[in-house]
Amino acid sequence: MNAKAYIENGVLCVVGTHDTGHGEIPFSCMAPVEGECQEGPIDVGSELPENITKALDQIHDTAMAKVSEEKMKLAVRDVVLRARVGDQNAIATIVECRKAAPHSRQAQRMVKLLGLFIKNNPVGKTTIGNEAVTQRQLTTSIQKALTAPSAMHYGVAVVALVPSSRTNPVILLANGPELDEEHFNMILAALPEDQRATVVDGTCKLGYTIAQARRIQAVRNGSAPVSSISQMAGYELGE
Repeated sequence: MNAKAYIENGVLCVVGTHDTGHGEIPFSCMAPVEGECQEGPIDVGSELPENITKALDQIHDTAMAKVSEEKMKLAVRDVVLRARVGDQNAIATIVECRKAAPHSRQAQRMVKLLGLFIKNNPVGKTTIGNEAVTQRQLTTSIQKALTAPSAMHYGVAVVALVPSSRTNPVILLANGPELDEEHFNMILAALPEDQRATVVDGTCKLGYTIAQARRIQAVRNGSAPVSSISQMAGYELGE
């Protein structure tokens, strides 16, 4: 630990850094000094009056608690980033930490920090879903239909061509236009009225296909976690 200390207005202030295996952690702590004391810088390695030593001991405990917390945060960052690129040791660390959480306060704290880091640092945009589609896999008629400017043409194309396509219909839709409310309504408009409700609630094949394609698009643009498609994949990525 590398630290500098000084006293100002009867308060002992310590500023420094603590070197860890994951990088340096800065810290700053303050504690009141009881009784009389000389203002200005002090040498923490020298013999000091009892009242200043007492304040230093208090600061040491506070500083080490802060350092310990920051070390855990750095370790969490390291393990999540490694897990996201497929590091099996990092994935195993996350799994074991979660298993130990019911029996260990430290593991509980680690799991909480894992959740906070993942929430504040989402995976972001990915190419998930792209790998299953190539230009040769999509027939010319479906490609043209799904990108046609006519609203009715798009809706009819989805209803008529997607279910019969040799390409996975979920992947086909996921790689078409964004399935926002506008495009969803185009699809509904091409359906008989008595079939629309099951599409809206996702209980029919087409409704399920649209819902799954939307999830892939959401993961790809960074607005949803990978676990919304696959809980196991999300778990292994540290989500």
